Amino acid sequence: MRNSLLIILIISLFSCKWQPKGQSSTNQNNKEQIVINTVDSLIVDARNLSLCGFWLTDGKHLYYEDNKIVTIKKFTPDGTECERYFSKGRGPEEMLRPPRAFKRFENGDFISIDIDSHFFYFDSLMNKKWAYNFYKIGNKCGNEFKQNLLNNPDPDEVLMYELSSYENQVELLGDNIIFPVTTEHIKYNGFYKESRAKEFYKDSYHLMALNKNTLKKEIFGKFPPIYHKHIWSNFMDCHITKDDSLLYVSFEADYQIYLYNKDLKFVSSFGVKADNVDHTYPERNTFEEATDNYKKDRTTHGFYSNIYFINNYLFRIYHTKHNKIGMQVYSNQELIYDKIINYEIFEMIGYIEPYYYVNTKCDIDKEIYIITKLVITKNET
Repeated sequence: MRNSLLIILIISLFSCKWQPKGQSSTNQNNKEQIVINTVDSLIVDARNLSLCGFWLTDGKHLYYEDNKIVTIKKFTPDGTECERYFSKGRGPEEMLRPPRAFKRFENGDFISIDIDSHFFYFDSLMNKKWAYNFYKIGNKCGNEFKQNLLNNPDPDEVLMYELSSYENQVELLGDNIIFPVTTEHIKYNGFYKESRAKEFYKDSYHLMALNKNTLKKEIFGKFPPIYHKHIWSNFMDCHITKDDSLLYVSFEADYQIYLYNKDLKFVSSFGVKADNVDHTYPERNTFEEATDNYKKDRTTHGFYSNIYFINNYLFRIYHTKHNKIGMQVYSNQELIYDKIINYEIFEMIGYIEPYYYVNTKCDIDKEIYIITKLVITKNET
């Protein structure tokens, strides 16, 4: 998120107004409706991994996306490495830089976005179908245009935006590859009052769609109303997941979850406040002030983090004001589970029948990952 101040991109324009329709739901039944139990843990040898990456699954195997090495490694459900993909280069099975995001879609295809924001789209056999440079300069981007955009920032201009630094956030909804974006224009950003920070939280966009067939880009999705009167620069990230027809968007300072359809239109919102999150967030009026207080603000107030739609459950992770990790689980937009969980990290990987796989520890000294297997059953008591 704290990258360059002005990125020159190719143009595509999409404008929509925020018109909230949904209302927050409440859990009418205080009893937890499901029980989550730990069954087993895998200890994965990570001596050949950078220990800086993400896990995912295709429902049959585990995959490790390494953020420091140009490779994707495939593992059996018991944690044994069985295959690897990619090397550095421009060939059919190569990428230029290590990936910052890697995702398998329901149709079997894969998308990888490297740390320089190059997109690589692969079929289910890992054959490269196309590559795309997010920062490719179009015909519109002459010196006069760039200077005008520098002097007169326009939040409705797609060229204003760059990928958010929060890694491994990418989804496919219909024909659109969707990912979070931000703008850090020197005269229009979420850090400085004199750089129109209040306008930033009201008028800027936080999501972009790249059509996988036409490679046309559209910006959509603005900050929800709770952000409009504040400069919450240490809580501005959003997190995304999807089901068959809807995109779910969660913000760090907002307990509600926002839904968009395949036409990229806002549909409704729902959600329940976590009791151990302090929703009275501090404002920081400069980049320097935000940076100096980043860790303190997040560990003493808490925030909402990753969301995952897996096997018809929506999981939302949050961090409490006591620096603990909590998890909410929703079913049909109803809260059915909300508890503090005793793990150092809690990154949902996915479901391989009959278990939910979660990355719960990265031990740098021992060079291992610990992946925990969970089962979910209905609470019959």
